[in-house]
Amino acid sequence: MKALFRIVGVCALLAGLLFAGQGAGYIDWPVQSFMIRHKEWIYYGFITAVVGLVLILAAPSKAPRTTLRNDDLDRRPRR
Repeated sequence: MKALFRIVGVCALLAGLLFAGQGAGYIDWPVQSFMIRHKEWIYYGFITAVVGLVLILAAPSKAPRTTLRNDDLDRRPRR
């Protein structure tokens, strides 16, 4: 699951940066693209990049969650 979140997040981040770059006119690839120099694609790209970043950061951690049981609480050293 973690790998899926990261792969989708990286793809969304890169696509968003491409959209924003095309919308701003910095990236003229492909030459005949409807997104080049259209301001709305800067905003769409920014939103897509932020969603990708959130997916990367929200990827579940690898460590399993542990809970303390009553037996564990009794074995802890007292201060």
